[in-house]
Amino acid sequence: MPTSGPRSAHTFKSLTARRDWAPSEKRRIVAEMALPGTNVSALARRHGVAQSQLYQWRKLFAGDAAPAGVPRFVAVTVASASPVQRSELESPIVLSRIEIELKDGRVVRVDADVDAGKLAAIIAALESKA
Repeated sequence: MPTSGPRSAHTFKSLTARRDWAPSEKRRIVAEMALPGTNVSALARRHGVAQSQLYQWRKLFAGDAAPAGVPRFVAVTVASASPVQRSELESPIVLSRIEIELKDGRVVRVDADVDAGKLAAIIAALESKA
């Protein structure tokens, strides 16, 4: 249906043909994505792919070994060096907390044994930013 006015003056760029990425290229880009401080949007633009495509590739290669230096979650088992006595498990832990409401309504919560000098410095810094 023809239109008139400023909308009809727009031209639209057609998408290019789909690119067939080699698995090694996908892995390399996903490895870049895992580096600290990487802007995924900029990475996607640089390689000419959609951000969502990068996340799909990351999911695809999630089972692969991570590149060196990239942190991963690993399964761990915690074993006690000595058996814990049942009475130790049942003893209550009492935590004393202090709540301080600042002028702007923000609340600072600290343990009762907090260093008063450090607390004063923190409150002064927060109050100066209000």
